[in-house]
Amino acid sequence: MQVVDLNDLAEQVVTHNRAYADRLGVSINVIKDTEPANVTGDPARLAQVVTNLLSNAAKFSPEGETVDVAVRRTNGALRVEVTDRGPGIPESFREQVFDKFTQVDSSDTRSVGGTGLGLSICRAIVDAHGGSIDFDSDPDTKTRFHFELPRLGHDDRRSGPQ
Repeated sequence: MQVVDLNDLAEQVVTHNRAYADRLGVSINVIKDTEPANVTGDPARLAQVVTNLLSNAAKFSPEGETVDVAVRRTNGALRVEVTDRGPGIPESFREQVFDKFTQVDSSDTRSVGGTGLGLSICRAIVDAHGGSIDFDSDPDTKTRFHFELPRLGHDDRRSGPQ
């Protein structure tokens, strides 16, 4: 565990995944917090969470759309949001979205691949960091997955990485 700036992490993940989004015809917009967004965490595991949320958003976005990756401050926490403008998550599926091996379309003819483990893994990683993960979805408009982690206090930020 070390000090991780979520602004830098989001930028790195987007840089590493831009080619994937380009192949799908989707652009990515990064919205960083205006101040350092420091949390304590495992940078590789946190990058795995953002990568999974970003790749899902790109897969489910129509060609020509934009996925937003934002880092925002909330009360005592930092929030990373990944928003797509795809079909949304059906109401009947919302309670199981973070379950293992779960996919909205699990048929052999589905247009989007995957194992159904990504969001379950994301939840386990965020939970292990003392955070929370959730989503909002407006059918046929957008879906926003977000996770929050405790923000380092002012004194911790000045001390820097250890």
